Amino acid sequence: MPLHYLEFDHCEDSDGLHSWDAVASPAPHHNRTLLTEVRGVLAQLQNALGPAGPLDEGHAWDMDLQMHDEHQRLWTLEAADACPARLTLSLGLSGGTALADLLAGLAQD
Repeated sequence: MPLHYLEFDHCEDSDGLHSWDAVASPAPHHNRTLLTEVRGVLAQLQNALGPAGPLDEGHAWDMDLQMHDEHQRLWTLEAADACPARLTLSLGLSGGTALADLLAGLAQD
């Protein structure tokens, strides 16, 4: 799946925890495409690694997804298709080597 809107910054700590962060804020007419891309990435991760959740509770990966429009109204992924304004989306992912390998593969597609 080629990524057109999400460009991740990656870091790894000394314990092997990988963190990937992306921010996107395209023109409003690109909202649906951005949201489709985010849903696709999250679906691939969930299919491969199981549901996101706290790493210290045994999950393989965790995420933090936040969205707001240009008027600072918060949006959920489920409702954001209806947003007529520019969305700013922030996606943070964290996990171990399995997450890093999957995301590296996505970035190369």
